[in-house]
Amino acid sequence: MATRYVLLGLLDIKPMSGYDIRRNLKISLDSLWSASYGQIYPTLHRLADQGLVHAVSTPTGSRERIVYHLTDEGRAEFEAWLNEPISYPPTRDPFRFWASYIDVLPAKTVRTGIDRHISTYRARIIYYDQVLKSIEDGEHPMIKARAASLPPDRLERLKATRSMIFLELRELAEFEIASAERIRRFWLDNLAEDAEDADDA
Repeated sequence: MATRYVLLGLLDIKPMSGYDIRRNLKISLDSLWSASYGQIYPTLHRLADQGLVHAVSTPTGSRERIVYHLTDEGRAEFEAWLNEPISYPPTRDPFRFWASYIDVLPAKTVRTGIDRHISTYRARIIYYDQVLKSIEDGEHPMIKARAASLPPDRLERLKATRSMIFLELRELAEFEIASAERIRRFWLDNLAEDAEDADDA
């Protein structure tokens, strides 16, 4: 998936500056699609050149603020993309690649690596729970942005859909923790004694 479609999707909610887009990505979509300023601004410029967004410059004090608005062509392209088959990126799994070498790693390195993976996903669960609460309460910024333009039944459908996605992310985080615990158990049962002996040597 190209970052362009993420930006088109965000601008379909409301007009935003590049800064607004990055902030909303951080609070809303970072768990699904992360993008840096170095990706956002060049993509916005390309979208503007292609007529998919329209840039409006407004003075704010001594500087100008550029706000991007989705054009009808941009909305049509985003909707067309939503109807296409998903294109999956190549698999990259740094934790399990690392874990495939635990038979040669020092015991301390194995313990630290597994503990770090588990703590990372425990922190994500806390974050997902916070997002879920903000969606359900209607306090999430992207839900608030849609509230003014959607009838109550559509807003409830939106909230239910977004909640479902974060519940799935939570389930994936729980799986990562359980997987890391299984890897730890395998290591303890089969490899830890040799690793401890190597550490002591």
